Amino acid sequence: MKPFCFFVLLLTVASCRKESPSSPTQGELYGTYPTTLQKLSNSDHDSLLVVFNQKKGTKYLATLDEFGLLGHVGLLTRGKSSISDANEAISAAKTALLELSDFSNVIDTSSLRAQSATHYTGPLPNVSDWKILFEKQTYQGMVVWTNAVLAIVADDFVLLDGHCYKNIFVPRQNNISKERARDIIVGTRIDYTCWSAESFVIADSSIKLEKIEQCIYPLAKGNSIELRVVWEIPISMYPSDPEMWYFFVDVQTGETVGIQQLFIC
Repeated sequence: MKPFCFFVLLLTVASCRKESPSSPTQGELYGTYPTTLQKLSNSDHDSLLVVFNQKKGTKYLATLDEFGLLGHVGLLTRGKSSISDANEAISAAKTALLELSDFSNVIDTSSLRAQSATHYTGPLPNVSDWKILFEKQTYQGMVVWTNAVLAIVADDFVLLDGHCYKNIFVPRQNNISKERARDIIVGTRIDYTCWSAESFVIADSSIKLEKIEQCIYPLAKGNSIELRVVWEIPISMYPSDPEMWYFFVDVQTGETVGIQQLFIC
């Protein structure tokens, strides 16, 4: 039996990312797997920050993370918007992402779909902005497990939080089939806490082969992020139960690189 322990809620490593301003990585040139993104040095980050601040000006609210990617740190700024149409608000958010494409990696908004567009009409004074949440990025038809891009659209600013990845190397052939990936995790014991300590051993019946899908999983490793192509394997306790976890198994190495818990006790 293979033990696997974790706590009540597991969060995926999230972020859709921009390459550093340096030359293409070895992975991009020669097809090395996995594509690996490195943190910028302090001097490189400071230099890029100057360019970033010039481009965003005062119209866009966002920060530059340690990989040179578009993000936002801190409380979300709220404001007033005279926009009454959701499509117009979504368009304003897409325009902002395009204008900061060097940091958002958004170069074609046709594939950027809004999951929700909410016009605030609540009790907060002087707040009537739009909150736009975009769906997760897809790359070569595969979902990228990231934080979805968020935008707050107001008359005086557009706040942006999130970005996409580019130049992800996807191997032409998988070393690990979905059947083999299933076999790898069958017998794994999941230890979790739900009011009290619990455990569950993955059985063949816990996995529906037809629901296993291929996706891209950003794996944080110290000063780098590896963009792994993985099998996303839904796990149920019993065949008739809803899915309780996702296991992410690398299609090349067979490693379990991540787990997503789908329930909260």
